[in-house]
Amino acid sequence: MIMKKLILACILFLSMTVFGQTPQGSFHCMMKPGQAMSETDINNNISKANFENYRLLDHRVTLTFDNGFDIVLLSANEAQTLGLINNVSSYQATFLPKFQLPVFHMTADGKIGAAYHANSKYSTDKR
Repeated sequence: MIMKKLILACILFLSMTVFGQTPQGSFHCMMKPGQAMSETDINNNISKANFENYRLLDHRVTLTFDNGFDIVLLSANEAQTLGLINNVSSYQATFLPKFQLPVFHMTADGKIGAAYHANSKYSTDKR
């Protein structure tokens, strides 16, 4: 029984690392002046992360990083045309009306975090 759980956990981990990645070539990096990281390092780190839940069916999406660069995700249809995505049926056409994209941050070792702007009555920005 334990062996079956271990094998299942390994399969799940491998599927997440292989299928949970942003395909190389399905995004463009737009560097801003003064960027310390190289474009190659940024592209390698982005391709290891999973940004597919931000990709839309027919529209490009720009993800902003506070490090000084933006990532433009191709639409799912564009990526499928390039042969980077097999099935576009799970991609949404638009985001929900009140949805806001987070601002991302990439550390020097390639870890990526995300944060939303605080616009609530509890925000310390208003005090």
